[in-house]
Amino acid sequence: PAGAIRLMSYNIENLFDDKDDPKLTGRQDDKDMIKPESHRRAAAEAVRRAQPDVIALQEVESLEAVLWWRDEFLKDMGYEHVVSLDSGDDRGIENAVLSRFPLSDAKVWPDAPLGGTHPNKSEFKGQPINFRRSPLQVTVNVPPQAGDKAYSVTLFVVHQKSGRDNGYWREREAAKTVELAKELLASDPDRNIVICGDMNCQATEKPFRAYIGAGFVDAFRDRVKNESKWVTH
Repeated sequence: PAGAIRLMSYNIENLFDDKDDPKLTGRQDDKDMIKPESHRRAAAEAVRRAQPDVIALQEVESLEAVLWWRDEFLKDMGYEHVVSLDSGDDRGIENAVLSRFPLSDAKVWPDAPLGGTHPNKSEFKGQPINFRRSPLQVTVNVPPQAGDKAYSVTLFVVHQKSGRDNGYWREREAAKTVELAKELLASDPDRNIVICGDMNCQATEKPFRAYIGAGFVDAFRDRVKNESKWVTH
């Protein structure tokens, strides 16, 4: 509809640039991790087809890597506003936002404690549970258009812990994200909030249900499983 804003979330998968990051060494060395040009081009083509105003990305190396990809393939798309902050992941991946509208109040919580310790089955057995990758909080500020009032929406871009046996970790990450979002709502009950990204779980699983239980609405609640528009691994 006229005046609508289109938001896209996309795990772009290891968007590493062609610059060696000296902080990433040993097993995490990024010198051979450059995302192939064919992959970068295909990702950009997916963005062009969707024509989003705002893109929430997961698995980017850095702000520099996002700008490199944007300038290489999406320079004419109007994504003048870009934020990418260190998530605390030891592999060097983080979340980012590209937007046609100004961005403000970007914030992350690297390694924030989530409560409890890892169970015996985990390689982190007995250690405190922290964010694997901090959410990225950022506000999109849309100026008045065609007589409409100015509009803003705060995004929490998440990339929850992957792995079949890490549901307990995702549950804690989801619970902490809900807590952070509710803190914002407590100070500003009319604030618009979107939680998006790679949740690494199905909509029926506990980490996802934590958001619904907190009063958030599933934007894809009308999907029908196995229809072509609803695809999941």
